[in-house]
Amino acid sequence: MINESKFRSPRWLRKFADIEINTGEDIKGNVSKKQLRKEEKEKKENLRKQWNKNWNNADSNLFKQFIRDSFPKDSYNTFSSEGMTKIYNKWLDDFEIWNKYEAWIIRKKREEDALREESERKEREHKKVELELLTLFKRITDDFNLHKYRDKFSTPMDNGETTFHYNFEGGDSVILNGNKIIYNFGSQRITYTVGLAFKNKFIILANQIINCKFFDKRTGQKSQRNNSEDPINRKSKPTHKYSHHPKGNLYQTLRDTVELRRSQLEKLSKSDPNREFLQNELLSAEKKLKKIQSDYKFENLINFINFK
Repeated sequence: MINESKFRSPRWLRKFADIEINTGEDIKGNVSKKQLRKEEKEKKENLRKQWNKNWNNADSNLFKQFIRDSFPKDSYNTFSSEGMTKIYNKWLDDFEIWNKYEAWIIRKKREEDALREESERKEREHKKVELELLTLFKRITDDFNLHKYRDKFSTPMDNGETTFHYNFEGGDSVILNGNKIIYNFGSQRITYTVGLAFKNKFIILANQIINCKFFDKRTGQKSQRNNSEDPINRKSKPTHKYSHHPKGNLYQTLRDTVELRRSQLEKLSKSDPNREFLQNELLSAEKKLKKIQSDYKFENLINFINFK
């Protein structure tokens, strides 16, 4: 038979213990140290769980970008699992990292929204200008089809360059000058700076008008414009080492086109809207150049005049 009295605490001590066990408070009614330690432990465990939950729920790529943007010294750690473990251990239980991350996400979203709005604005503006140019192109075509008169256009020189001036019946006018299309109406003027696609489109139209049969207002008869009178055709005959050959001028023109397009493409960004047009023109010129080289062996020709 065991004598429990040898193992039990004194009655006065049991009184204190019973109060703490049953209420979590000491004899004076304050939270016991044991209870405080227990609550503190539970609080830490809950915070750890929440921190780990934030870690697991964070988008991996976004979080790595956040680290690279906010903590450049830790950037190299974002490229390996071992590095991310170092970042995890460095910030474990520190909720300041999540406050910074949330603020970074909000700022990033605002920046992306602003960029998207700017991109959409530029796209709307681009489409608006494109529509205005197409409308202007159609207006020139329709106007000249109805009024094919010699005084509808002129080709004056401007700083050594040939320009094209077209006058509408209503008094408005259009000027083609390099990569600029200038529309004058009333007392207002709009200047469009265009890419190669629209520039070539309007130049082709201008040449069609220049070479078209038009009516003489005095006689009412059709007549052909004399191209030799047009400044656009007042160019000196090209001289080059292939000029003696019947196909020499064509060959040299193709060579120049290929060289020019390659140079232009090197300077353009990959997202430039004119890039596709230039690439197509380059491929076409290269194909024609290859064929003419094959047919006439230009690179292998010997000039017998200089042969010794």
